[in-house]
Amino acid sequence: MRNYKRQIDGGQFSRQQMQDAVSAVFAGGSLRKTAARFDVNYKTLEHYVKLQKNEGNTDSASFGYQTEKKCVFTNEQEKLLLNYVLEATSIYYELTLLDLQKLAFDFADANKIPMPQSWESNEIAGEEWMVKFRERHKEELSLRKHRSIECRGLIKPI
Repeated sequence: MRNYKRQIDGGQFSRQQMQDAVSAVFAGGSLRKTAARFDVNYKTLEHYVKLQKNEGNTDSASFGYQTEKKCVFTNEQEKLLLNYVLEATSIYYELTLLDLQKLAFDFADANKIPMPQSWESNEIAGEEWMVKFRERHKEELSLRKHRSIECRGLIKPI
């Protein structure tokens, strides 16, 4: 799901819009007419009206989709990992993408950071994480082929 694009326009309502629509239904308005007036789906409105009736308190009810970002590392932890990778590459230690994934898993494991189940079962960070990590730090990181340094001209026979 790297470049997810929403396929439909449904569910695009604000929290305030849904609260107002539910309040209008409780004030005696028709479900379908209220849904049309507030430009929300009537089935969705019906769902939230039922939730409000069950909870009783209209202020504590949640409206809309509450999704939270699921980040494995904090910004500080990710910066530490990035600095380690940059330090390793500055002393000509070759790090492949697979090494980066293993390093991220080891870092999370050593610091007892909660991680996805797939990381624990495979003992490696996910490919999706690695792609997003590289995307977030594209200014600092670059993908290059490792080049061996030849010392042919430096060593002269005596």
